[in-house]
Amino acid sequence: MMDNETPLPPTPAPPPPREKSCLILVDLQREFLPAGGWELPDSEAVIALTNRLQRRFRVVVATQDWHPKTHKIFASNHDKREVGQVIDFKRQVFKLTGVHCVQKTPGAELASALVRDYIQKIFPRGQDADLNGYSAFFENDHRTSTGLTEFLRARKVTEVYVMGFSPDGAVQHTALDARSLGFRTLVITDCVRTLPRPDSEKEADARALEAAEVIQLQSQDIL
Repeated sequence: MMDNETPLPPTPAPPPPREKSCLILVDLQREFLPAGGWELPDSEAVIALTNRLQRRFRVVVATQDWHPKTHKIFASNHDKREVGQVIDFKRQVFKLTGVHCVQKTPGAELASALVRDYIQKIFPRGQDADLNGYSAFFENDHRTSTGLTEFLRARKVTEVYVMGFSPDGAVQHTALDARSLGFRTLVITDCVRTLPRPDSEKEADARALEAAEVIQLQSQDIL
């Protein structure tokens, strides 16, 4: 180095993992990627960000939409019903969909580019043909637990960061349930992908999160 050169500052060390935090990866499955049956816009970018974010957390979990092919959320399993119709079924409200994330099919698998080294447990959702879970914590009856709450309590987690694929509002429902369970809750908004929706619906979702005191932030705030 020449005498008149200013030395470069040292590269800062990465921050330590958040000790009491958990990163919840919602449904990062092949079904929602290009070539999947329910592709979401720019979904591959979320996988790349996820692989960077995971290193910042002590606890990382994933959910997996895991339906039997007879699931009642599928319009094809009802007579004279169409995708998008809303029905009452066993005291639940179902918005009928096309067939997706059927157990043991390629579409139900986690994204092949997703790094698995940090994921401590995968929580399947929607395994009962008569129940549909929109949340990482509960099935639609809000009584049947996925086991995630107990898992987090055992590890003394006090706050959760939520991100992932959310064609049916799974990220929103997960965040709201987390708050109702007493966790400090943050949604990483640039790591969420949904189906195209009117601005009014997006604004309503943002207001619901704000009313529940869910914090919204960007991945760069963590990285």
